[in-house]
This record gives sequence, C-alpha cells and structure tokens, in this order.
Amino acid sequence: MKSSLKVIVRKKDKLLFSDIAESVSSINDVGPFDVLPYHKNFVCIIKSNVEIKQSGGGIFSIPVNRGIFQARNNCVEIYLFQSDKISD
Repeated sequence: MKSSLKVIVRKKDKLLFSDIAESVSSINDVGPFDVLPYHKNFVCIIKSNVEIKQSGGGIFSIPVNRGIFQARNNCVEIYLFQSDKISD
C-alpha cells in the first residue's frame, strides 16, 4: 500500500477539499514544489494552482491566486485568500 497524507483546502467560508492524497504540488516565490507523505514541517505563501494527486490516481486541481500552505504531522492544510474566485 502506498503512503498517503491528509489534505484540507479551505477558503474563509467553505471547505473545498478534504481527503487522503499521495502528493500535493504548487508554486511559491522560490518555484514549484511537491509535498509527499511524511514531509518535514513546511509553511509558505503559494501563488499558483494546487494539484492534489489522489490515492486513486486522479488529479484534483484548484485555481489559486495566493494562499497559505502548511505541511505538518503528515497533513497539508491550505487556506485560500478571499480574493480567489472559486465557484461554489
């Protein structure tokens, strides 16, 4: 069985994603990055889309202008700034 991590994506008034995934990818000021299961603690401001590779092999993509990305205790939490236009 492959390793996995918990991923939660929120904006102020809505939960957008909450599930188990194999990896999470995005872009910060340094460049593109990936977070895999058991990644060390990591916090940054993201400035581009988030791609979540789900356990079944699919990729869930979320458009992002800016957000806070935190990886801690095998869980990734992403908080999108209110300016992001996510359809309800």
